[in-house]
Amino acid sequence: MNEENKKKKWLVAVVIIAKTVIIAAAVLLVAFLCAFFIPHTVKQSNKIGDYDKYLEKVCYAAEFMPSLDEIGDYENVNFGYKEYSHGWMFCSEGLSLFAEYSDEDYNAEKEKTVYKYEYLTEPYKPTENSDYIFPVAELEYKGYEFGIVPKKEYLYGSDTEYRYSCKSFMLVGNNDAERKIVYLYFYDSDLDLLAQADATEEECRQSMIELIKDSFCWFD
Repeated sequence: MNEENKKKKWLVAVVIIAKTVIIAAAVLLVAFLCAFFIPHTVKQSNKIGDYDKYLEKVCYAAEFMPSLDEIGDYENVNFGYKEYSHGWMFCSEGLSLFAEYSDEDYNAEKEKTVYKYEYLTEPYKPTENSDYIFPVAELEYKGYEFGIVPKKEYLYGSDTEYRYSCKSFMLVGNNDAERKIVYLYFYDSDLDLLAQADATEEECRQSMIELIKDSFCWFD
């Protein structure tokens, strides 16, 4: 093969590689544009009979959410599943379980939740200057006092693929006035943080409230 043919083959190879890179970049750009500009969609279910089905469907939900047999002698119970999608790339899933009790049973169940779960004790970020994985440890919302139960493997795990993220966690709330306990489980494989490092205290609180509004079925 003479030198001229070698150069032609080399040039063809370069052109093919360049076209491949350009096409791949264009596909990624279109994907991101679709993700940000396609309107969000919401899918919901509130059939208590579907509760066990969604515990199995949503990643790690069965590790966090109690079974209906574990929440005591409730007087009324409501269940909700909500899938919130933005475009076709980003999706979160939320399970909510609201249980209402008599005075005596409420106090007993509330005490059980205090000791059953390992809650965050303070807002969490890996370093002083990094963004907040969890901007609050406790939250008051619509009469409920919430604590946060994180998935430890995502928060503190040694595997860098999962470390320092809020992809999976549960909120447990108590409403003394209405004798209600609520369990809110959240999963989003793409979510790594909930507030920026320089967020104010009110911005941190608001970020959690917006997550509850967007991600869960709520029963007043």
